[in-house]
Amino acid sequence: TASDELTCTYTFSDADDDDDESTMAWTVDGEEVGTDATLSGEFVGEQTVTCTVTPNDGIEDGTAESASITIDNSLPVLGDVTITPEEAYEADTLECTPGEVTDADGTEEFSYTYAWYVDGVDSGETDSTLTGDFFDKGDEVHCGVKPHDGIANGEEVGSVIVTILNTPPEIDVITLSSTAVYTDEEIRATVTKSDPDSEDVTLSYVWYVDDDVVLEGKGEYILDGATWFDKDQ
Repeated sequence: TASDELTCTYTFSDADDDDDESTMAWTVDGEEVGTDATLSGEFVGEQTVTCTVTPNDGIEDGTAESASITIDNSLPVLGDVTITPEEAYEADTLECTPGEVTDADGTEEFSYTYAWYVDGVDSGETDSTLTGDFFDKGDEVHCGVKPHDGIANGEEVGSVIVTILNTPPEIDVITLSSTAVYTDEEIRATVTKSDPDSEDVTLSYVWYVDDDVVLEGKGEYILDGATWFDKDQ
């Protein structure tokens, strides 16, 4: 790969037993890049590197011989992955963002493959975002990303795990049984409530008469006029 050092070796013989004064030349895709026995830092993935040795006995050259190798692609390396928001609720859409990618072949543009895991199980979603349709309160969610350099995927890098938080229930509508009541009647409160986590919701009531709290507690949805309010209050 691009990070390796190549070494060129050969055997030499001469019928006259003259000394070996052979020369060596390296080429990358046909361009000469060095003359030492080793070569590094001059090639990237998919290039063809050739070492050519021209035998010489100090008097004349013999027939040159060559050996070639095709450099393997270096896998891209993803530094980190972030997931937002880290404080998430079921109504949120989570987003997965890859960090910096390094590539020994000098590739600068990458594509990404996304995976989302809920409680350690692959959700099957491959977008960079994940909606609350795939997780509930208490689930542990994280994403994984693989960088692709146009040839192959690098190793998957995972984000931190986000635990989906409880979403408070909401009161949608409060309706009183009447806005004109007599002191011997009751007022009833009808409440429409909702909970994004689909949990059972209990209600606590607080009744005010002339801005003063007169009754409160769970299940206290009826205010008895004979006990709690007078005319004109």
